[in-house]
Amino acid sequence: QAIGENGVGVKQASANLSNFNVVLTKMGSRFQIGILSASLQQPEGVVIPSYSLEEGCDWLQEIEQLCEKDDHFRESMMHLGGKFCFLKGTAEAQLETPATLDIETQMQFLADGKERLHELMVYMSQEDGDWGSHECVFGLLLDQLRIDQSADSLLRSLRKDLPKTYLHLTAQTCDILIGNQPLIHQYWERRLVELTYFPIKISRTVGVMNPGTDLENPSHDANILRVFLGFDTNRCSDNQEQSSACMYIYSRECGRLVKHVGDARSELGLSAGGTTFCQGLTIVLDDFESSLPLTPTKQDIAYSDGPRGDIHQANVKAWLRALTTTYYNHYQTIFGSKGGLTKEVKSHSKSSRSMAISEDFVTPLRDYRYFNSFQGHSWARRMGRIAISKKQDAKVIYGDGTLMKFTCAVLPEPAPKKAKPARESIDSVSSLVEPGDRAAAVVAYMSHLSRRTNTGKISYSESTLTGNGSYPMGEQPMVRARSSSNATTPQSAGKRNRDEVSDISPKLKLKFQSELREQREQKELFESEVAQKEKELERGRSKTTKLFVRNEELLQ
Repeated sequence: QAIGENGVGVKQASANLSNFNVVLTKMGSRFQIGILSASLQQPEGVVIPSYSLEEGCDWLQEIEQLCEKDDHFRESMMHLGGKFCFLKGTAEAQLETPATLDIETQMQFLADGKERLHELMVYMSQEDGDWGSHECVFGLLLDQLRIDQSADSLLRSLRKDLPKTYLHLTAQTCDILIGNQPLIHQYWERRLVELTYFPIKISRTVGVMNPGTDLENPSHDANILRVFLGFDTNRCSDNQEQSSACMYIYSRECGRLVKHVGDARSELGLSAGGTTFCQGLTIVLDDFESSLPLTPTKQDIAYSDGPRGDIHQANVKAWLRALTTTYYNHYQTIFGSKGGLTKEVKSHSKSSRSMAISEDFVTPLRDYRYFNSFQGHSWARRMGRIAISKKQDAKVIYGDGTLMKFTCAVLPEPAPKKAKPARESIDSVSSLVEPGDRAAAVVAYMSHLSRRTNTGKISYSESTLTGNGSYPMGEQPMVRARSSSNATTPQSAGKRNRDEVSDISPKLKLKFQSELREQREQKELFESEVAQKEKELERGRSKTTKLFVRNEELLQ
């Protein structure tokens, strides 16, 4: 009871760290004491004694009485007051016990141990001290460390790992001292660049790809998960650490980190090639409703314990993949490349390290509404995955809780699309030239394409037309756009049209040249046929004249 819920974690950790441990809990003015000592363990079974000191009693007197009545407590106080080690020189190292000491030394260690325990209790109860103002206090004393590192090194490791392990602890809810210094909370808030919050509602029994269900608001046995995404600038800058996407899953059921995936790209179905989804990308999943079932050791998620565990697991991974892809692609688009994104993430390393040792107030993750968020978008099912409907609709709402932001975190405005002109063809201008003059229509159309304005309207210079509406022999039709500029003169129209032919695309140019060549050949053929007819007519006239002269001669 003094150790906590079953005490499995504390017992195992304490036994691995040291040979003698004392657990103290204070509830009001009532104390409970638990002893975890290696010397008390016997082959017959595990011995973990616990004791209660009632409210309002003399603590030192109670400790004296416990030493007289309980041999285990008496031996524990000797351990607390003395220094013990492993005996050397035997076939197998044995733990030194008070029984190996003389009576005088035992009594001195016992007196020192009782005094030390009493001082700890007074320290935890003083109103002007660090703990006296708190109703409930938990303390763990590690003595006779078994690890290779020193006590100072162990305390530094605890100071580093505790904030990352316990996501929901804050300086406002829990005071923790390590080496008489307050623990600095809000690990991820001080470490992640562009820390962004995504709420997702996930059904535990119906798949997200089921078209008959609401994708964003499922109504069948659904729970809300909080997902935080950001770029770990320290991990990205350290060449000794892996910069690929990491995932951390926290559960409120046990109040701590339950799973860490060093490279979550394969597990979430993301591209794992090269540096995609790297740059210290970090995924933090907060199961604040305790909807994810845990294994007995509370070190992994036990989806199989649920009614439809396979569906539940697939839904969680599908949403995490969609959120991670949307978040990463958004910032990669801003900086244009993965190299540009990497450079920007690394630039915040110095400010992150300074914040890691600062005791200034930082907005905790539980106040999720103060962090960056994506709004204005909707989700859709695409090719068996969840994807954002329209990327341009997603807008980042910046929050004051996100301490580190990119210097340029705005998507570039898309270039305005040019209005497409009305589709035109040679037939659309053939009516403006001499009927049947296909060659003139082709030239007019080519000129129109090279000089078209935004309005797409054209007009012809009437000064170049003859009385019957046809062009003079040998001149090309001239086309000009309706504008306020001076019109082109008829004398320069032919030369300009020839120059403008080179401005159009090669494919279109070849097409028009081929058609123009065909029209010219047809015209030459027609002209040769006309000349032939004229020659035949002239020969006929000559014959008629000769016959007429011959007849006149005969008549005479």
